[in-house]
Amino acid sequence: PTEIEAAAMASIKAYADEAALPNIESPVILDVTSPQWDTIASVGDYSLVYAVNICHISPFAATRGLMDVSSKVLKSGGTLLLYGPFKVKGEFSSEGNKAFDERLRQRDPSWGYRDVAEVQEAAKNAGMELKETIEVPANNLVLLFCKL
Repeated sequence: PTEIEAAAMASIKAYADEAALPNIESPVILDVTSPQWDTIASVGDYSLVYAVNICHISPFAATRGLMDVSSKVLKSGGTLLLYGPFKVKGEFSSEGNKAFDERLRQRDPSWGYRDVAEVQEAAKNAGMELKETIEVPANNLVLLFCKL
């Protein structure tokens, strides 16, 4: 697991320790907008990257960075599973999502819901392709990208 906020490390570690699974490593701090990602992950070693609620609560540079990092660490044919709220063709899926987007942008103008098309373009520029969009509860989406 990775996180940009050092304050979240203890909680993430506690959940990982409780799960006691052999394939969960210790959490590390990662800023996908900086080039330091290569100190924590080997190129082409992973079959899955799972990212939750990153695109709307960060500048778009973080989404582009996530795509770049994912493309570099995933094996050919590997999957990026991206979960969160998105706009589709410029439209919000609910009034609640629209209101939350407005609150996010008031907090930081570089934050806010991204349109699936702009996320798809960032993935394409990083060598990945959107394979599937899945609607899930709470007006969120799962976007499945494949490394080409």
